[in-house]
Amino acid sequence: MHYQIRGHVSDAKQGDVVEYVDPNIHSIVFKRCRLHNKVNQSAKILDGASKSPCAWLIAESYEIVAKQSIDADDVHLRFNPRISANWELVGLGIADDMTFDVVVMKEAKLYTK
Repeated sequence: MHYQIRGHVSDAKQGDVVEYVDPNIHSIVFKRCRLHNKVNQSAKILDGASKSPCAWLIAESYEIVAKQSIDADDVHLRFNPRISANWELVGLGIADDMTFDVVVMKEAKLYTK
């Protein structure tokens, strides 16, 4: 599994693939970003429809760094349309359209402070 980084065309449309990042080797630090979700499409997937891209993180910039470990104070961000039609701050609630100064991909999961 690799994380795919794409250009940004609009909130509803992704651009071309920029690069792929292996989470077993690297972490990605996303800066000034927002969690985007096509909620209607996500709800259909939750109800059993075929999966298709329906949510992504829109970042102003990013940096690929050496693999980082998870800290005790990291807050886990999750999107899995088979579990919920929304982005979630795990244990804290829905996070659709929330913005963050920094989100870090660590061990193939997304975290913020």
